[in-house]
Amino acid sequence: MNILKIIGDYHTHTVYSHGKGTIEDNLKAAINMELHYIGISDHGPNHVLYGLKREKYSTMRREVDLLNKKYNYYGTKLLLGVEANVIGFDGTIDVTDEDRVYLDYILLGYHYLIKMCTIEDYYLWFVRNQIDQSFYCSKKFKDITTKALIKAMERYPILAITHPGAKVNIDIDELAKAAKINNVALEINEKNHELSIEGLSKLADTDNLFLLSSDAHRSIDVGQVSNAINRVEIAGIDPVRIMNFR
Repeated sequence: MNILKIIGDYHTHTVYSHGKGTIEDNLKAAINMELHYIGISDHGPNHVLYGLKREKYSTMRREVDLLNKKYNYYGTKLLLGVEANVIGFDGTIDVTDEDRVYLDYILLGYHYLIKMCTIEDYYLWFVRNQIDQSFYCSKKFKDITTKALIKAMERYPILAITHPGAKVNIDIDELAKAAKINNVALEINEKNHELSIEGLSKLADTDNLFLLSSDAHRSIDVGQVSNAINRVEIAGIDPVRIMNFR
């Protein structure tokens, strides 16, 4: 039986990207679970299929503020974030200074179907990455993808790297060192098996921070992290290193 419980869920999606529920649906689910806070983190604008329209940020901000007033007495804080995308291997992400005015936090991860910055970035992501994942794991390309995340952490106020190691090969040891220096958490995702038990075991003796996330696309899945908790327990991660641990 799991003994760990989370006090908040930063990684949930809504109809603003490719979730099934509204912001209010996710908030109600979090209230029912007695979470202290619930974050809305729909995909950044450069996701071809599911990316937010930039003009929606102001609409979402107003909605979040109004809902916080409406449900003020329930003890669950609603936050507005984004799951940003790496769009350049120089560490560029699809969140601008203008976007950040509306946001409480930024999550960052690699995703498919992304509008990249340059022709070279397109080649590296859509050609080189597919070859690398399908046939062999190149140390050179792994260094490139890892350094992009590190540069992003140095350039932007990132709360956590989502599902590190998913959709692209990375050097988890180097990423973890940089994450620690920049005070960025590594996400343990309920739906995606990265971080894996193997990856977490490598980090069991480090001082890295972790974030347990549901990656909920339906309100019913908000706060559901039993899979992630199992991986934490098997890998021997100290619960005090989990930033949303009760």
